[in-house]
Amino acid sequence: MIVEHGTLVVAADGGGAVVYRNTSHEGAARLEIVEIHNADSKTFIRATNPEVGEQYASPASGKISIAGPDYHEQGEHQFATRLATRLDELIGRHEHGKDRPGVILFASPRFLGSIRSDYSARVKSALKAEIGKDLRDASSKQIEQALAKLDHA
Repeated sequence: MIVEHGTLVVAADGGGAVVYRNTSHEGAARLEIVEIHNADSKTFIRATNPEVGEQYASPASGKISIAGPDYHEQGEHQFATRLATRLDELIGRHEHGKDRPGVILFASPRFLGSIRSDYSARVKSALKAEIGKDLRDASSKQIEQALAKLDHA
């Protein structure tokens, strides 16, 4: 996979994302950070109120177990929605007179499953690859190396 100049390379998971742009005109990718997104800390709140959260009792007590909403999963999906919207905005900036950038997304398989339903038509058409690998905390050099390995695969 040759990563063209201007391609957006995103490294994301449920906790945040780093959006890079390839600044290299030829050869190996050279990534520069465009934006850093952190999921809201509210994403990880666990409810302790039995009416909202989790309530467990032994089967012998005659009570049932109730599992409340999964706030972590809801937060991840909300973040995925915001990220998909932001990618659409970044791609849309290039509609007037410039080629639209492609998008390569590195993310955990779980996050990929969450964000796919939020892709706009513009993001879908710009998407060059989804790679099920969590590189959010990786350096730009490590991501550049991962892109180079894809070229040789």
